[in-house]
Amino acid sequence: MNKQAIINTRRMLQFILKCEQCGTCCISSTQIELTKDDAARIAKYLGVPETEFSMRYPGKPSKRAMKQSKPCPFYKDGCTIYEVRPTACKDYPFMNGSFDSTKVVIHNKCPAALEAYRKAGELKTHVNSCDTCRAYGPRACKVAKEILGI
Repeated sequence: MNKQAIINTRRMLQFILKCEQCGTCCISSTQIELTKDDAARIAKYLGVPETEFSMRYPGKPSKRAMKQSKPCPFYKDGCTIYEVRPTACKDYPFMNGSFDSTKVVIHNKCPAALEAYRKAGELKTHVNSCDTCRAYGPRACKVAKEILGI
């Protein structure tokens, strides 16, 4: 799959994906890497010096491993740092952060991602056989809209 196809597939899945806020990502992922910006943003939000935050969650200077165990230390009946959550959490359920990969990888425990992937397959099958979709795009087709839930 070329880079543009990766971007298009990811965009389509992001459009279809409807987060259920079930917490699966916070409970089942074993480690989240933080960028320097993530660490600074979270430390500021928590009102702790960045050096103290870095001591709690040590790692390489460019990336810090936030979670060493399950569930996430910031998950308490929901994300307590949602407004400033790490980039990896914002990208979830996509597991390959960059578009330089040769495929789109989604976390197989995320119910919303699995449903989006199923709908994407259904949509692709429909679009390939629908004259309206091929001519005007899926948003012009009643069946495609039903698949997408719009």
